[in-house]
Amino acid sequence: MVVALFTGIGAATFLNEYARKGAFTKSLRLAMLNLAGVPSIVFGLFGLGLFVMLAPSLTSSPHIESKLSLPLAPVASTPQLRVVEEKKIHMETRELSTSAVVAAARSNSQEYFHDGWTYLSFEGWGTCMLAGGFTLAIMVLPVIITSCEESLRAVPMGFREASLALGASKWQSIRTAVLPYALPGILTASVLGITRVAGETAPIMFTAAAAERSDLPWEAVQSTGFAAFVEFLQQSVQALPYHIYTVAGRIPQSEYTEPMQYGSVLVFMLIVMALAGISIWLRIHFRNKIKW
Repeated sequence: MVVALFTGIGAATFLNEYARKGAFTKSLRLAMLNLAGVPSIVFGLFGLGLFVMLAPSLTSSPHIESKLSLPLAPVASTPQLRVVEEKKIHMETRELSTSAVVAAARSNSQEYFHDGWTYLSFEGWGTCMLAGGFTLAIMVLPVIITSCEESLRAVPMGFREASLALGASKWQSIRTAVLPYALPGILTASVLGITRVAGETAPIMFTAAAAERSDLPWEAVQSTGFAAFVEFLQQSVQALPYHIYTVAGRIPQSEYTEPMQYGSVLVFMLIVMALAGISIWLRIHFRNKIKW
């Protein structure tokens, strides 16, 4: 959602404040409206093909990996997991230590180290929280862009003109005279977007969910520092909507499964109702505080 919020608000601001009116802009808005109505299972298949299957296979080559990798954070030392991998390769192949280091860098599926920096690539993503998160971000992006653009369009043009007449630049005018007054609609769109993705099962089923796990995601993390956080995001999860689907339709029904089904549904309904209540409260609070 962080990716979707920043991208959606930025795209809405550009389309409403900077983009020239024309056929291309109209086609973009029409495309976003069409994407907002696409079934979630289509986005799930798209995420499966792009983040789970295509992107890892493209970045598995060392030549492509160095071009598509993203520098994340500097590291002071090599994690213990990497040291174990190097020793294992060194003992099995009888290669020199430097060759073992290179082999460990290519075999590691989470990150590799170069010049004291941790790099993250698509290699080894598979079914994980990162793939599911990016798929959900793409799915909810049209809704956020459309809602934020409507909120920006609702701010009177006189606010912009008065700010520009006082000598403010275009960005200063948007930052001080437009965005604060569009904040209620932007926050409402953000919370509603979170509510929508919280109930999606199909995208999570293809990209992030695991039917069962013997441990919790953070229990399988073996790295330290920021690399541990990256490794945590590359774990598969048991999402609540997919858990409800699994308990209700994919395991034998008995007197023990019924309380689990109804309890999971109740928790899920309470979460969605709480998010909807937060959205309504934010809109009322900021509408009463900011009036024109």
